[in-house]
Amino acid sequence: MKLSQKRIPFILIAAGILLIAASVYFYISTGRFIEDAHSTSGKVIALVDIPADIESSGGVLYAPVIKFTTHEGTTITFQSTHAANPPPYDKGDTVAVLYHPDDPGNARVHDFMSIWIAPLVSLFLGICFLAAAGWKTRGLALFMISVLLLSCGGADKKDAANGAQGNLTRIWCHSDLQPENLDELKYYQAAVDDMAAAYTRVDIGLVPGDIVYAKKDAAVYYRAFLETRKKLNTPCWLEIAGNHEARHLEAFIKNIGKPLHYASKYGNILFILMSDEKRTPMQEISDDAFQWWRSLVINNQDKIIITVTHACLKQSGLLSSAFPTMRIAGSDRFAEVLKEYHVDIWISGHSHLPVYFNRKVNRPFRYRDTLFLEVAAIRKDIISGIESWILELEHGSRKVRVAARNHGRGKETWNKTFTHELRLPYNKTTGSMYNCTIIPFSEMK
Repeated sequence: MKLSQKRIPFILIAAGILLIAASVYFYISTGRFIEDAHSTSGKVIALVDIPADIESSGGVLYAPVIKFTTHEGTTITFQSTHAANPPPYDKGDTVAVLYHPDDPGNARVHDFMSIWIAPLVSLFLGICFLAAAGWKTRGLALFMISVLLLSCGGADKKDAANGAQGNLTRIWCHSDLQPENLDELKYYQAAVDDMAAAYTRVDIGLVPGDIVYAKKDAAVYYRAFLETRKKLNTPCWLEIAGNHEARHLEAFIKNIGKPLHYASKYGNILFILMSDEKRTPMQEISDDAFQWWRSLVINNQDKIIITVTHACLKQSGLLSSAFPTMRIAGSDRFAEVLKEYHVDIWISGHSHLPVYFNRKVNRPFRYRDTLFLEVAAIRKDIISGIESWILELEHGSRKVRVAARNHGRGKETWNKTFTHELRLPYNKTTGSMYNCTIIPFSEMK
């Protein structure tokens, strides 16, 4: 039976979609494997011949056989899935190995091809099938390739943060709890429990808004928030009002005990925090508050400056900045200042996009000194999980470690851990080290 010519494109399209879906599946499963894997070193003890119909390779590919010992002392031998001619490794070579503690026999060599060949081959074949079907796939292909390549780095990032505790300052950045009912308070409880189990100390809790959801019974939810976080024994808390608190700003001020706009000093860090002033689609920051922020930025260039708002700056390049309702109204005012003066980190919330969307973090070319970071959300809904971000600064160093954490899984997210370089070394002993002094907007006008 002859296959109709009209059906061929539909078959190719279906095959292409299935292969790209397989690529996404392999990508996610590989990421989860890396999250859970232990790392060690192994030795190549043999090369196995694999027949191949490739003239240039002489019809033979070589796959290394690796022997390693787990942390529990078990000796494992496995064959790498990456075969090539010439062979990727020689007999006697030492290689990095990743293995799951529950299934050490299913180990992988920790190199790019061994880890990522399955999602990349599936993606390539899927794009080829779609292209053969006549689809205009150039944009899709570039998007999918960009997502994979931008996400494949930084794989084996374990929590080494509990060392050097005396010199380390840890900041827990989280927002958009906004429980719609009492049952949803469990998400924040899970996040706090995870933080308490994972880290010996959290020095600063930074919350860029939307602690509560509705005006009705807001005090009940504020009290639950304040009570739940006590488990961390965190000495310094910095919160602002988001668009949901803007429905009843008096309740935010009364229950949280902070003004809408204020600054705070911790070592040589100057935090500048600005709340949402009105219940409107965009974050409203008055011109008086902007001028106050501008003055602080200009007059404190000898400090590490961290700005905190609920919505992001239009010019941040974050994915959420593409949506007008996720931006600060009048963002151009702030962007003009950033062209001439330094702000080291700009933290926002508001968007509930999960961390696997790459544009949760950005360093725009025009504002290269500024790291823009969107830290929401501590809640579970259709697309988001119980997620937050952690900043770790070490006394005397210009480097700040930035890590996303999935509290539902109890792990830092495998491809969202990186280092940002500050303009100045962090000095923990400058000023009020543990006091976290609050300086209200009215005192600095």
